[in-house]
Amino acid sequence: MPSSILSIAIPTFNRSGILLENLEAMLPELQKFGIPVYISDDGQGPEVGVALAPFREKHPHVNLRQNCPSLGHDRNCLSTLAWPESEYVWYLGDSMRIEKGGIAAVLGCLSERPSFVFVNCNATSIAEASMKIEDLRGFLRKAAWYLTLSGATVYSRQAIRWCIANLGGREFHNFQQLGAILAYASLNDVGAFWLNDRLLTVNKKKKSYWTRDVVQVFGHDWIDLVEAFPVIFDDDSIETALKSHSKNQKLFSTLNLVNFRAAGAITLPIMKANRTYLKRTSSRGLTPFWLVLLFPRKLAILLKKAVKAAFGLISTKSRWN
Repeated sequence: MPSSILSIAIPTFNRSGILLENLEAMLPELQKFGIPVYISDDGQGPEVGVALAPFREKHPHVNLRQNCPSLGHDRNCLSTLAWPESEYVWYLGDSMRIEKGGIAAVLGCLSERPSFVFVNCNATSIAEASMKIEDLRGFLRKAAWYLTLSGATVYSRQAIRWCIANLGGREFHNFQQLGAILAYASLNDVGAFWLNDRLLTVNKKKKSYWTRDVVQVFGHDWIDLVEAFPVIFDDDSIETALKSHSKNQKLFSTLNLVNFRAAGAITLPIMKANRTYLKRTSSRGLTPFWLVLLFPRKLAILLKKAVKAAFGLISTKSRWN
């Protein structure tokens, strides 16, 4: 009998191999607790269905839906969240896996009926221990950067229903799941939980979809999101919040900047057009961006290959989906 308390909802796009690998790792606890899984495939091929067929024989509570036409990243997010009918929905990126004990830990919090349960992956600076969050807005000022991670949040059915009814199709480009949290918290300052144990893992094979659009995503889109919620990010906290993702995830480290340069995401025209936005979001200022432009793109590509050969597969250290 599938659980009516907790479901896992996964939007996916062209990552059938990683998705299956993560599900296999989670299978023992999915079976133990009867956790249904809802997978919303925004790709246009049969790969996900084919890959999942053997897994569904082992865990029949897997629901698969292929969106035709594709919904796109942001619409697929809300659509996936709204799909299960359980009391709580763990929204999980297709590159994420829940570690042993993660499902049990979340289930242990739900008797107190929180609006959200936030689960740690590697954000050890947020809190020293698991705790009940009494001041949700205050917590979000500190932790919003971390909650960009698709997998860090378990949503209550109440919060999901409120968002579907009140957002009116409003999109928070590239940060739809966090936009829903911030929107709900802006008008409903209620309790939540923080689980400090590291119960999530990012699949190391993941390649971030936004690498070539990093300036748009963590320049324009991130600013638009934070500025949309002045109840949470007031004049005293907004500039710190804007730099928080870059600071905590080392988004614009030297290694990552070389990677972005190699991908064509940092060019002179892009810098000239977006320097005002990057100045607000980069915790390192703009000097490292100008310096990396001294590397011709072909040289950056060669440097990236050299680092890959020396240290293994290189990926951006900001692993959020």
